[in-house]
Amino acid sequence: MKNLSFILFLLTSYISIAQSAKKAYKQIENSPNINDFTNYLEKYPDSKYSLIVTTKQQCLRRNIDWENASKTNTIVGYSQFLEKYENLNLECSIENWNVECPNQTNQAKNNKYCLTHISDWKLTSRADDISHYNEFCKKYENPLYNCDGSIVKNIEYSRKKISCLQEISDWRIAKLGDDSTSYATYLIKYETKLLELCASKVTSNVEYAKSSLLQIEENKMWISTKKQNSIAEFSNFISKYPNSTFSKIAMAEIENIKNWKIAKNANSHKYLSDYLITHANSQFADSAKVRLEIIEKSDWRKALKIHTYKGYSDFQKKYPNGFYYNKAEDQIVEMEIQKAKKQSPLSNWLPMEIFDSKERDKEFSSISMKNNTDYTIYIVLSGVDKKRLKIKSKENATFKVRNGQYTLSASVIGISNVKPFWGEEKFVGFEYSSTWKIQTEIDKMYENMFRNLEVPDMQKINPIKKHEK
Repeated sequence: MKNLSFILFLLTSYISIAQSAKKAYKQIENSPNINDFTNYLEKYPDSKYSLIVTTKQQCLRRNIDWENASKTNTIVGYSQFLEKYENLNLECSIENWNVECPNQTNQAKNNKYCLTHISDWKLTSRADDISHYNEFCKKYENPLYNCDGSIVKNIEYSRKKISCLQEISDWRIAKLGDDSTSYATYLIKYETKLLELCASKVTSNVEYAKSSLLQIEENKMWISTKKQNSIAEFSNFISKYPNSTFSKIAMAEIENIKNWKIAKNANSHKYLSDYLITHANSQFADSAKVRLEIIEKSDWRKALKIHTYKGYSDFQKKYPNGFYYNKAEDQIVEMEIQKAKKQSPLSNWLPMEIFDSKERDKEFSSISMKNNTDYTIYIVLSGVDKKRLKIKSKENATFKVRNGQYTLSASVIGISNVKPFWGEEKFVGFEYSSTWKIQTEIDKMYENMFRNLEVPDMQKINPIKKHEK
């Protein structure tokens, strides 16, 4: 009887709890508050309504998680949401339940995919190279979601960008090669190709490549033309490239060839010299110099054979820069010395005055001469150096000669009755000077008078030379 009473008690209790659970469920059945369902499950975990209450609790929890993921709107947020709910089969479309139950899983996938695309695009744009654009296109070529058309737009931009970056690479290769093959290869690929993002740059490069290709061909022809070095080849070049900078050179070369033929055929000193004046750097200049040297050598032999003052002077006038000019000068100097010796058989030269000098030059001596006459004096030195100079009336002459033994002569130009004089002088690196004057017969008379009066050192006075300090 006691057992029966206990059973009745349990049954009564169960019925009471069931009625309470039902009543409690009816109160929260359409509640949008997750706490109501959580509290219900804590109080009635074994209720027959616990399954639907759990489902509603999970649906509300999913809505909350979805709101949080949507609010942060990040790849991490959507990834966490999908990790939690992607494989959880929740049917939230419960009859008479006034809570929205959107399909957040698909939307999370969509949002995550689009956000990943945005992140990848930023990375690709920042890198701005062919490999990143290719990877982007490969990844999103067949997009899972539309993402408001941004993927298609970015794919299209990436392909255009790849074309431009490839053009930049190809242009660098063409510029580095800098030859006809490199530029021709570039033009084949880009001359008619339309690149929207870099059209102006490509147009500029194409024009440059065309110009460079033409210039290279022009340069090749010019090199070949110069190698042929004929009037016909230069004329052909001018005809093909009339505005080329080389055309002016070609015209000059034609003139050069014509002038050389004239000079070579004439084979005379005048024509060859005239040719060298106008064509000093010509390829025929050396040949012209050789011919001139042969002609000069022949004329020098003639001058040596004649061996006259006039012959050597004429030779110097004809060849002022000639190879034998100095040799002719040496001959003239020696002839002048011999002439002075012939007119004055005995040496009548007095040593030149030496200035005090603390330092002696080991190589050169400085000479200073003053003409105190009313006429021009003609001075000749023959030794280590050979020199001729004219000193006008009342003028000075200063020059240097290398140290050594010299024969000197002096004569007056314009007075036939004044004898020249000559003598030896050794220059050893000092400063030397002389003052020249003409001594008349009256001077000699006074000299004899002074000599009778035993004036010291007057015997050293020369008829036409006198030292003056």
